[in-house]
Amino acid sequence: MLNGLGQELAGELSNTLIIPLGKVAAEVVDFLVSERRLNAARCLFGFPHPSPANGQRKQIFEANRSAMQEKVGAWFSRNR
Repeated sequence: MLNGLGQELAGELSNTLIIPLGKVAAEVVDFLVSERRLNAARCLFGFPHPSPANGQRKQIFEANRSAMQEKVGAWFSRNR
C-alpha cells in the first residue's frame, strides 16, 4: 500500500499540497518523507482528524494553526 500511495503522491499528484487528517495518516506521510519519497514542504502536518469522536480536534487545530497558516501561505507563494 505504501508503494502505491508513495507512487501516486510522487507521480500524478506531485504538484499537490498533502494534508494528512489525523495522527495515523500523518505518520504514514511522515514515513514517506523520511524515506525521501515525498518533500516535507508539500505536507501540512498538524491537522487533526475531523471526526466528532476526536474530542481534542479543536485544541489540536488551534495549537497548530499558526504554523499551518505559514506553510499554506508559503506553498501558494511557491506554486502560483
